Amino acid sequence: MDDFLQNLHSPYWWLSVVTVGILLSIVAAYATRGLDRLFRYFGKKWSDRSEKSKEKFARTVAALKQSPEARAAYFREEVRHRHTAIFGAVVATFLLGLLGALSAVEPNQVIASQIVGSSKIGGLSAFVFAFYAISSCTVAFMSTASYSAAQSMARHLKAAEGHLLP
Repeated sequence: MDDFLQNLHSPYWWLSVVTVGILLSIVAAYATRGLDRLFRYFGKKWSDRSEKSKEKFARTVAALKQSPEARAAYFREEVRHRHTAIFGAVVATFLLGLLGALSAVEPNQVIASQIVGSSKIGGLSAFVFAFYAISSCTVAFMSTASYSAAQSMARHLKAAEGHLLP
């Protein structure tokens, strides 16, 4: 604390503070311009993507409004996506449960060739654990993607003809 108070009385310290302040002000002016350009670029990309999405939605709804057969086929596809999502959630839950059950068993009981009383996890056990963990995460991700597609299709159908949804 004494060193800090001594530095406050030094003109060198005050000159360095003023110099750093001026340099930061100059850098901030250029950084602000660059950040403004960057935000404007990404804002334009975002608005273009939103416009394309709205146009695609309108085209899909217009096509569904024209044909009852197209609506029925689209509805079947939506139901298929929902069933896929439900099945994926069940499989992911099963794999996570299996992973939990295998991790509850002592490692030397999982692989019979291990030495009794050893607390090391064998290579095969680690492979099985990793396989189940990666598989359950992959299936859960695919289930989420399928559910998202079904929700998007439901919005299209609802916009085209609301009474098709249960």
